[in-house]
Amino acid sequence: MLFNSAIFLLLFFFVFCIYWFLPVRGKHYLIIVASLLFYSWYSIPFLILFLALIVLNYAVSISLLRKKRAWLLAATVALDLAVLGFFKYFYLLAHTVGWALGIPYLEELRANWEQDYDVVIILPIAISFYTFQIIAYVVDTYRGIITEPLAPRRFFVFILFFPQFVAGPILRSQDFIPQIDSPTINPDRMMRGMMLIIQGT
Repeated sequence: MLFNSAIFLLLFFFVFCIYWFLPVRGKHYLIIVASLLFYSWYSIPFLILFLALIVLNYAVSISLLRKKRAWLLAATVALDLAVLGFFKYFYLLAHTVGWALGIPYLEELRANWEQDYDVVIILPIAISFYTFQIIAYVVDTYRGIITEPLAPRRFFVFILFFPQFVAGPILRSQDFIPQIDSPTINPDRMMRGMMLIIQGT
């Protein structure tokens, strides 16, 4: 579901039209549902992985608010980066190890697995953006920049927010949350945004 695709425009139009008639809590749930639909369009398994990371990091952030534990922060960040690194560099690592040890099968692991097992490890959409956004939140919690836990739905909106999902930027909760809790209608910005969409920029 690319931003310039008809299905995305339909999703965005639907969400935009309903959004302003809902209370704040309803706005949050609408964004969550739309974001889940947006991500599931690419891959259900990757959506499950994404949700698992969100739940895990949210639980860790709650724990860090109660007691600062450096080992817990380090383990969580390491796990997040390990997941990212696996999808981004698995084949490169296999090729390097295969070349160093003289194992041709490892050097061409992607082609071999695809041929033998019809298996290809691909990069989940937006994994870099959401990984570093999640890490930034957990680190801010540990450092005391975040002092109160977010309600689960607000945390999910913060991480899942689909309009910035693919292209970024990486957001900080203290900048983003006030905007979704107290959204305002700005006709000039709406018109400018509509023109950018029409122009394809």
